[in-house]
Amino acid sequence: MIEARVLPQGEWNKLEISKIPPMWMALRPEDAQMIVIEDEGRVIAMLGTLRITHFENLWIDPEYRGNPNVARKLMRKGLEAARKWATDWAIGYSGSDHMNDILERVGGVKMPVDTYIVPISGS
Repeated sequence: MIEARVLPQGEWNKLEISKIPPMWMALRPEDAQMIVIEDEGRVIAMLGTLRITHFENLWIDPEYRGNPNVARKLMRKGLEAARKWATDWAIGYSGSDHMNDILERVGGVKMPVDTYIVPISGS
């Protein structure tokens, strides 16, 4: 019988069948739920529901752009704030070469994904 359920963390090893890099393993258990579809106990589909830390809306006055102290101090404080919510990673949105540069300088790695906003109310 095909059924959907939230997979308990103790069973996350069942997700290795997907060959998807286990990003969820770097999150605190309360910040991730792995939804699976099983057929007689065999995982046949999965979807991660993650609460993530996300850097958003970085802005630096054009007069101060290029000043390494401004970007460095801003990102250090942002990373300090993010550590309260995340253990290893935060997502950083980039809509400009300037932001790309800042994210790369603090160790950011570009992910080959397209981002969508999905409505969850009324579904």
